[in-house]
Parts: sequence; structure tokens; C-alpha cells
Amino acid sequence: MNLENKVFLITGSAGGLGKAFAEKLLQRGARVCISDVKVTMGLETEEQFSREYGKQKVLFQKLDVTSEANLRSVWETTESFFKDKVFCLVNNAGVMGEREGWKLCLDINLTAVLQASTIAVEKMGKSHGGEGGTIINIASILGLFCAQQPKGFPYNVSKSGVVTLTRCMGSKDFYSREAVRVVCLCPSVAQTPILDACTDQEITKMRADVGGIMSPDHVANAFISLVDNGNTGNIMAVWVNSPPYYIPDTGMGLFILYTTCAMILSWIPGVKSVRPWLMIVTVLGILFSWYLMGQGAKSAYYSIF
Repeated sequence: MNLENKVFLITGSAGGLGKAFAEKLLQRGARVCISDVKVTMGLETEEQFSREYGKQKVLFQKLDVTSEANLRSVWETTESFFKDKVFCLVNNAGVMGEREGWKLCLDINLTAVLQASTIAVEKMGKSHGGEGGTIINIASILGLFCAQQPKGFPYNVSKSGVVTLTRCMGSKDFYSREAVRVVCLCPSVAQTPILDACTDQEITKMRADVGGIMSPDHVANAFISLVDNGNTGNIMAVWVNSPPYYIPDTGMGLFILYTTCAMILSWIPGVKSVRPWLMIVTVLGILFSWYLMGQGAKSAYYSIF
């Protein structure tokens, strides 16, 4: 994809992954609005990137993603500064939740993503008079499965919500209506300021659990791959020492399978609820029946000829 002069708005990008994403985009010729609540760090990043890529290529804006008014103001300022429409919103701002508490964790990691994405569709969506665009949500591998992490479950809940949001907004019907591509990146543990909330012991355990902590550059390379090649609704995971990989949505298929098993078992007297082991037995029974039918058909064929 040609990113020359395309305008990106990245939340939570004064440092960490957001900064790494911004630099990769600037290297490709894009223009980037860096936004963050960390003003000092954000201004330093703006100054650094301005020296390297030109003042006309980068802008810093203070942004509290929990404020709808602030989100709208930063969007408008970005388009005014670059004299062009935002092509891509990157919902990157996030917290672990230990210091912030569960409510603020969800407000920043999930509610703000919903709010920013709603604004993005209003600005970019075809049905609103826009030209289309892209939304990239940054979640986590902890949004893909249930697992304990050092600071408890609110973080996992928030990132699972972001994955579900991406799959829902990333439907073909939504894209055909709005021409807004929605994709999601789910990194494993990376060396970013978000780990400052963890103790040395917790970081050591995480490193052992995931086989090592990734560099921001490794995640940023996957991010660029998703920008270039991701189809709407795609979820891309990033793991240490491996290429990025897409996670297919198996939810509906599994739901249909489980529901079919439950409907079959409803004909068996005494079954009041269906446990997973019963579903496994049912599936094995179906496969065995198909095998017997195949053997029977084969025998009939040979008896004729």
C-alpha cells in the first residue's frame, strides 16, 4: 500500500508501541498525529520526529481518550494541521489497570476505543459523506483466550472486547456500507512503559510464560504488515521470534457445532443439560456413523461389480 502523505492519528503514541508505529509510518512517507496524555514525552517525540522526517510530517496533541470532546478536537486539529482528511485511526492507548482500577481500565482500553471508532466512522464513513478509511485497534493476546495476568482480569476483559468489536465492525456488510476497514493487532508482551506497573518478579514470570519479551520494533513490523495487507475484520497476533499470524473467527462455526450436538442429544431421554464431554461423544458418534456408511457403500459397490 502506498502510504505517502496518508494521515494517521495514533492514540497513546508518545512512547512505547505507539511511537514505534508512528516511526514506521513516517519512514513510509505518511503524516502522523502523535497523541497522548503524557505531554512532556509527546513533545519530545514530536521534536525528535520533526528533526528526522520534517515538521510538516508530524504533530503532537494532548489527548485524554476518555473525553469525547477531546477526541473530536484532536481529530479536527489533525485535519486542520495537515490540510487533509484522516486516513487511519489507530486505537493504541491502553493501561494495565493496577494503578487505574478496573473502571478506568475499561474506560481507556474499551469504552474509548468504541467512542473513537464511532467518531472515525462519522468522519470517514461513506454513509456520512466520507471517503472511507481504516481503523486499527491494538488489543493483546490476552484478548484471544482466558488466562491470568499479573494485574487481574479487567485488562483481559477490555482487550477481549476490542477483539469482538473489531470482528463486528469488520463485517463485509459494514464495509460495503461505510468503506471503513477495521482490523486488530494482538501482541504478546513487549518492552514498553506499560510494564512499569509490574514488579521485576512479575516481568520475569511473564518472560518465562511467553518465551521472551518482544521489542517494539518487532511489533511495529507486524503493524505495518497489517496496514498493508489486512482485510477488514482480520485479527493478527504477534509472538516472539515468529512472523505475525492471523487468527480466524471460529466462534460461529463452533456455536453451530455445539448447538447441533445439543439438538441431537435432546432426543436422548434423561439429558437435561449438555456437558462438553457429551458433545465430544456426539461428534465422535457422527464421525463413526459416516465411516460405517462409507464402508457400507464401498461393500455394496464391490458386490455389484
